[in-house]
Amino acid sequence: VAWAIGVFYFTLCISGLWAGDKSLFLDSIRMKVILLGMPFCFLVWNPWTARQFKLFTQGLIFAIAVSAIYVIVNYCLHWSEILDNILRGQPIPVPFKDHIRYSILLCFGLILSIHRADNSRKNFQTRGFYFWLLVSFGLFGFVQFLAVKTGMLISLIIILCFVAYKIWIKKLYLKGGLVLIFLLGTVYFMVEYIPTIKNKLSYFSWDLGKYKEKNYKTYSDGERIVSIMKGYEIARQNPALGVGEGNLVLYMDSPINKLPHNQFIVVWAQNGIIGLMSFIAIFVISFWSAFKKQNWLALAYTLAMVVANMLEPMLETQLGLTIFSLPLLIVHSIKLYKEN
Repeated sequence: VAWAIGVFYFTLCISGLWAGDKSLFLDSIRMKVILLGMPFCFLVWNPWTARQFKLFTQGLIFAIAVSAIYVIVNYCLHWSEILDNILRGQPIPVPFKDHIRYSILLCFGLILSIHRADNSRKNFQTRGFYFWLLVSFGLFGFVQFLAVKTGMLISLIIILCFVAYKIWIKKLYLKGGLVLIFLLGTVYFMVEYIPTIKNKLSYFSWDLGKYKEKNYKTYSDGERIVSIMKGYEIARQNPALGVGEGNLVLYMDSPINKLPHNQFIVVWAQNGIIGLMSFIAIFVISFWSAFKKQNWLALAYTLAMVVANMLEPMLETQLGLTIFSLPLLIVHSIKLYKEN
């Protein structure tokens, strides 16, 4: 996976040969050098030990817990104003400027906490099992409470991935089925009774109605759809080579000036078919490695990133680049069979 990410970065560099605005190309390449730096670090470092991975998980969950306390306290102090803002398309205030990336980070924490709970159960660590199970429930509920559609969808995919893995490996059909029923019931309860989710779904329905009326200017979901359609049109006009890394923004002037909310289309439009194939290769190799090593964490996060990159231009900000590459490299660097 590290090699695949590095190769992808070099395909981005090649597109600079025909990029119209070289300054935009260089700015993008400098920002995305993280795609070269992080894989190199993981190639030269030894794989994480079980203890190192455990300490990392504990540290990340602690940081997430502190941020969650801030979000919840702020919500309790301003709940009426926040709920009104959600009805106008605004997110719940979170520590990150980007609420979508924050929700994805929470989902990465969810993967790690589920893993710790499962590992504690296998080692008959009753107290640890219940602690991490509670953390997992708390993270899942917190992601739903934030009502970020991308995060909500990814959190469900993670749970389903873990259940499918257990059914596949352990043949736990009955327990897996019961967990799925419980999950569906939990989602139904949250949709019906958590006000942030109800308000978010109300806004989403209203926003789509505005889009159907061709009135999508300044409305988030309508603008996302239009940006994807515009990006796809540019990609079709430049299918082989693209318009050059970092140069897509020059073509997104009508009807809205926003990058397509789909990283696959962004890569295709900027770097052509070779860039798109090298980007897809990261996910193909990641899936293959996860299946080969029976690493459900890598499988779950790869699925999460496929979904996230279909809904967001993940690689067009440093925060998105980090959340895409660092957790993916981490889950592929551990050796689950050495856990204790």
